[in-house]
Amino acid sequence: MGNSFNQWEDEGVNLQRSNASLSELKHLSKLTSLDLHIPDGNILPENPFSDKLERYHILIGNAWKWYGLDETFNILKLKLTTRNQLDQGLKMLLKRSEDLY
Repeated sequence: MGNSFNQWEDEGVNLQRSNASLSELKHLSKLTSLDLHIPDGNILPENPFSDKLERYHILIGNAWKWYGLDETFNILKLKLTTRNQLDQGLKMLLKRSEDLY
């Protein structure tokens, strides 16, 4: 694993976006595998993850680094802020995670 794209844009910040937005994940209805690092957990939209997601490495928050991750899937590392809510999508990932921090 290398460095993740870390220039996600928050919804509603600009009318003219120049980078990807996390809310676009909701439109990927056939997505089953995902490696994702979101350093700023405040920009995480509500319910961005589909229940079709089978294999993942998802790191949310600035406390995590990509190095040291093994090839085991269903790794979830969370550092939520008070603004974040543990929504249905994250609860589903919590139940399926093999490695949780």
